Amino acid sequence: MTVSKISQFFSFIEKFIIIFATIISIFISVQGVFFRYVLHSSKGWVEEVAGMLLLVIVLIGMSAGVREKKHMKVDLMSESLSPKKLKFVNYLVCILSFGTLALLFVWGISYVRNVYMRGITLVSVDWIPLWVPVLIMPIGFGMTLFRYIERFNNIRKGNKLLND
Repeated sequence: MTVSKISQFFSFIEKFIIIFATIISIFISVQGVFFRYVLHSSKGWVEEVAGMLLLVIVLIGMSAGVREKKHMKVDLMSESLSPKKLKFVNYLVCILSFGTLALLFVWGISYVRNVYMRGITLVSVDWIPLWVPVLIMPIGFGMTLFRYIERFNNIRKGNKLLND
């Protein structure tokens, strides 16, 4: 499987998960408001599940943001650099991002493993093991890590720079 095919697959997964999680989150939040203010019967699990879905949206959105080049960047600096210096800065950004994401990926796997071994469940929905929703941490960091590897490779080939 080529990097291009993996990238296309990740793009499809990112879009699907973000759309699905957003729709479910909106539905759950509206239901929570309806139960609380119309029926005067609050559902305790709404905030926790909506928070977990927000975590999914943010972590998968991080990968999509790198893919779409919608992540944070400093244009002022990149516009004043020569192409050679800009390429160096791009390499540096990718390497630092790669290192940070690799640490977060490893930490995420360790955290999921620890939660799994302890048998911890969600507080308000005690039939859902906590490791299931927090599994998104290593998945999201891993997908973003892949995007930075892809970006590094594109910079190396001269395809894309930070200011494009």
